[in-house]
Amino acid sequence: MIFEGFKIMILGMGTVFIMLITLITTTMIASRIIAAYEGAPTDQAGGHPGTHESGNKPLAAIIAAAVAKFRNKGA
Repeated sequence: MIFEGFKIMILGMGTVFIMLITLITTTMIASRIIAAYEGAPTDQAGGHPGTHESGNKPLAAIIAAAVAKFRNKGA
């Protein structure tokens, strides 16, 4: 009886593992197809994709001014 339980457990875990591998593979393939179709996203300043350091200087100045004003308000 315990052996049958182990067989069912291995079958269930194997099924879940195979489905997860299939999901990961399908997602990676879809991501590559979409990236090839639309082109890789790049920053306007020529940086690496996903970096927004040079493109947000005005935003950084606004945030710095807001933090300074907040700190001076409590004093």
